[in-house]
Amino acid sequence: MVKIRVEQYSPKLGRLKGNLEEIGNRLVAASKEDLDIVVFPEQSSTGNQSKDKVPEVALSPDRLVEEIRTVTNGVHNLEAAIGFVEESTGHRFYNSVAWLHWDDQGRLSLIHVHRKVYLPTYGLFDEGRYFSAGRSVRSFESPKLGRCGLLICEDAFHLSPALLLSIDGPEREGAGALIVVSNSPARGVEEDAQGIPQSQRVWHHIIRTYSSLLGVVIIFANRGGVEDGLTFAGGSQVVAPGANLLAEADLFDPEVLDAELDWPHLLRQYRIGNPGTVSENTELIRRELQRILKASDENQLT
Repeated sequence: MVKIRVEQYSPKLGRLKGNLEEIGNRLVAASKEDLDIVVFPEQSSTGNQSKDKVPEVALSPDRLVEEIRTVTNGVHNLEAAIGFVEESTGHRFYNSVAWLHWDDQGRLSLIHVHRKVYLPTYGLFDEGRYFSAGRSVRSFESPKLGRCGLLICEDAFHLSPALLLSIDGPEREGAGALIVVSNSPARGVEEDAQGIPQSQRVWHHIIRTYSSLLGVVIIFANRGGVEDGLTFAGGSQVVAPGANLLAEADLFDPEVLDAELDWPHLLRQYRIGNPGTVSENTELIRRELQRILKASDENQLT
């Protein structure tokens, strides 16, 4: 049984040191409770609207590890997803999430970093002005969950990242777990929606579709609370393969969501009855993408 905590957490905008200390306190508490995995939302160490302050709150992955190490004394046998602004060696800035692991001796290591690929620059969002886009989608091996993939908010609104993660791994079997971190504002509350924002209904559809079609568990960590006049929707979820809701947080407010995942039994049970989730025709995808791209290039030349 894997014990999961989603921190539907509301960081203070631009308060990097204070946010990291708060994250550290929550990780220490989770370790004392013998939890296995803690997932924080997108940009959980900086707040959402950093804008021109992006360079001031940015950290290299190694520096993030060092900062987290100083505030997590006593943490052991735990994994965590933490959102941060990443500064690369070439001094470009990314909206990133790090997957960290503490072994049973309390030694901290960085397992994986995902850079947000799709940067929304429309409506309320202006990320393309401040961040560079990530250029890769890779699965990784979690000691607690096995093969996993990370997505950041808008990434999940595009089919390709989730599909790629579902086939990226040994024998192309891919990830059995997708961790989706988000700073999704509440938008579109309609009279007949029972107080559930339209934006949140879209998230519910996406999460359940991926869970069913790809045969994966989804850990969805969405921010709650208010920042600069934006109310974040919350409503974090843990959904087992086959769209089976295991736990759901309240809307809007910061909250701690705990869930127990019978893993990998739930993955095995679902995939026995749904073998198509691990038999994607990658040769078909490759061939048809090459055809489409070739036709597009030829059209541009005429």
